[in-house]
Amino acid sequence: MGINFLLLKNSFKTGWKRMALIAGSVAVGVLILFSFTAVFNAVTDMDRVAWMNNLGNHGSAGHQPIDGVDPVYVAMM
Repeated sequence: MGINFLLLKNSFKTGWKRMALIAGSVAVGVLILFSFTAVFNAVTDMDRVAWMNNLGNHGSAGHQPIDGVDPVYVAMM
């Protein structure tokens, strides 16, 4: 415990500026990443309920409605 703490303390004395610079760079990188994704999601032409429009689309053939069961309709809010 003694030698580990001594090494950590001496390492922190000499390298705290470098650690602060690395932490700052990571923070700026995350900020740029989040900003880019926010702007990209804001300017896309998909509206917030576009996934609801595709609920009736069952893809390729093979999906037939079951007799006696009403299909579920999603009301647009």
